[in-house]
Amino acid sequence: MARRPTYRELEQKIRTLEEECAKGKQAAEERKRVEELIRQREEKYHTILETAMDGFWVADVEGRILEVNDAFCRMSGYSKEELQAMRIDDLEAAETADDIAAHGRKIMAQGEDRFESRHRRKDGSIIEVEVSILR
Repeated sequence: MARRPTYRELEQKIRTLEEECAKGKQAAEERKRVEELIRQREEKYHTILETAMDGFWVADVEGRILEVNDAFCRMSGYSKEELQAMRIDDLEAAETADDIAAHGRKIMAQGEDRFESRHRRKDGSIIEVEVSILR
C-alpha cells in the first residue's frame, strides 16, 4: 500500500506549486509587455514608412517587393498591389542581372550598399534613383 504524504509534505508541495504559478504569471505578464512594445514599434515603423517623402520599399533576398510606401507608388506610377507583385529587376532599367547579384553579394558581406540607378515607371519613362540598402 502506498504511503500517504504528511501534512508538512503537502504544505511544501502547495508552496512549490504556488511559486511555479507565480513564476508562470510573471512570465506571461513579461510576454504581454514585450508584445506591446513590439506592436508599438511596428506601428511607429509603419507611420514613418507611410509618411516619408522619399520612396521606400522592402524586398526579400529573392528580390520580391514586400512593402512599399505611397511616395514610391507616386514616383513609379504603380499601385502598392502592383509593386508587391513585382521584383526589383522588373523596375531596374540600368543594371543587368549580374549587377543586381553583385549588389546582393555586397549587402550580404558588408550589411549595406548605396548606389545610383535608374528605374522604369509604369508609363515606361525612366527615373533616376539613389538606392540605399540595409540588411
